Amino acid sequence: MKKCIYCKKEKDESEFYLRPNTHYYTAACKSCMKEKSKTPKKQQIQSHGEVEFIHELHSRGIPALHGKDFRIYPWVDVVAYGIVKIEIKTSPMNNEGYFSWAFTPTQIKKGLNVDVVALIEEYSSHKVYHFIDPKSEIFTNRWGNKKGMLLYPLSQENAHSQLTQHTLNRNIDNWEFIDLTFKRLCNNLRRVITPR
Repeated sequence: MKKCIYCKKEKDESEFYLRPNTHYYTAACKSCMKEKSKTPKKQQIQSHGEVEFIHELHSRGIPALHGKDFRIYPWVDVVAYGIVKIEIKTSPMNNEGYFSWAFTPTQIKKGLNVDVVALIEEYSSHKVYHFIDPKSEIFTNRWGNKKGMLLYPLSQENAHSQLTQHTLNRNIDNWEFIDLTFKRLCNNLRRVITPR
C-alpha cells in the first residue's frame, strides 16, 4: 500500500506507475496523474506543495513567486527574492518508514539547475524542511552519476548513500540558507557588472 500525494488515499502499488529509471513507484497514483494531464498547462502552474512553500516563505518575510511566473525560469518550482531558484521535493513517509524524493529524467541527465534544494518530510501533523546545496554529494551516487531518487533513512540497498542523519540535521529548518544564497548571488552579480 502507498499513499498518493494528491488525493491522499492509501492505494495498492498497482495503482501507481513504476519509474523505469529508478524502479520505484511514482508519488501520485495513476488516476490523479491522468486527471492532472487533462488540466491545461496554464492551470497546472502551481502544485499544492509549492503554494504551501511560498506561503511559508512569505510568513518568514521572504518574497517568493512560483518559478513558472518567470518566463526565464519555466523549470523552477519557486523563486525567492526574484533570483534564488528553489527546487522542492516533498515526500510523505511510506509504509516501510522511508521518505523518498524522486528526480525527473531531465534532472537526472542534466543535474539540478537551481540554487537551493528543499527536501521536505511530510508528516500528518507537520512538515520538516531541509535546505541543501544542489552541488552536494548527496545527489550523486558513488560513481559520480546523478541519482534518480533519494531514500531516507538508510537501508541495506542504499547504505552507500551520502544522505545521512547528520546531513539532514545540519540542514534542518535552515531558512537562513535562502538568505545566504541570495547574498552570494547578489555579490556575484556585483562582481560581474562592476567596472574595474
